[in-house]
Amino acid sequence: MKNPQLATKYGVSIRTITSWRRRGAPLESSSKMKAWLEARNVANPRTKTTEPTSATASGAEARRRYYNAQAARQELFLARDKGRLLDAGVVADGIARGMATLFAELERAFVDRLPAVAKGRSEAEVRDFAVKSIEGLKVALREAWSKPGAFDREVAR
Repeated sequence: MKNPQLATKYGVSIRTITSWRRRGAPLESSSKMKAWLEARNVANPRTKTTEPTSATASGAEARRRYYNAQAARQELFLARDKGRLLDAGVVADGIARGMATLFAELERAFVDRLPAVAKGRSEAEVRDFAVKSIEGLKVALREAWSKPGAFDREVAR
């Protein structure tokens, strides 16, 4: 077999096959190859561990995993193209805006307004003010986040 076919069979790069060939690896026999790799304590040449990986898997298993990964990648591209996938930066911006709204509303309600409202009031009246303020904050956040384009920003592709 040629190096590209062996690389596919063992799930490694052509460079790895070339290196193994120079070191006398029994590349034509999967069972001998597995024993050869285990004897050298490099079942996975990328991580230098003896964990079973594509390096010792059959060619069919390696191809199956490759095609599954390709299919998953295409599904992600399709979801992105249909607008069902959010860019991480857009999500981060949305969270930052939401936190800014939250902190501003908390400060307005509890730093600016609470001291005046609490003066001379009972504990129950202050608690009621706090509950109403928190509910108002929830409404403000829902409104801010539900507006069309609330999380939009230009995304470079």
